[in-house]
Amino acid sequence: MKKVKLEFKAPENKTIEYNGITITVNPFLEVGAQSVLIEHYLEDYFSEKQEDDILEPYAKAEYNLLNYVFQICTNIDTENFDGNLYDDKRNLVEPVLETIENYWDFRNILLNIVNRKEEQIRIDNSIGKILTDLVDKAYELLEKFSEVKPEEIEKLQKTGIELAERLEKSSIIGKPVRKPRQKKA
Repeated sequence: MKKVKLEFKAPENKTIEYNGITITVNPFLEVGAQSVLIEHYLEDYFSEKQEDDILEPYAKAEYNLLNYVFQICTNIDTENFDGNLYDDKRNLVEPVLETIENYWDFRNILLNIVNRKEEQIRIDNSIGKILTDLVDKAYELLEKFSEVKPEEIEKLQKTGIELAERLEKSSIIGKPVRKPRQKKA
């Protein structure tokens, strides 16, 4: 079978109208841009909500994703952009996203990655993982028992308390952890 050489040809830009303004849309989201979008989305999605944040991390990730897509794929000046325009789904957001031919494929990949990361976080915080860490520390202690110094015992005690607190915070165990009494000097 004779092999043929393929070359990628990006689709030509398309235009849409919004309130009498012509918007040019690049209808293809390149792989490099997708990687950057995924990285930023995960950073926003899995961040802790700060006191000065108006939005929850999920909403922040969604709005920032739209902003980045608009920056990458349109001629819209997003620097002084009124964020409320992102709420005009029917007239602005959907027409732009529908014009980007591979946006929904990208979106499926993004959501798959988010789901896998959430599952990994659940596994990392599961009781099995915590107990495995605790058992590993116990074996480590037993191996070094003959060489243990008082400073190392204190360090291991702190590690045990941290692991017990992780167990307490897990969804499986909800009982408070008793901290050992400190020796009086």
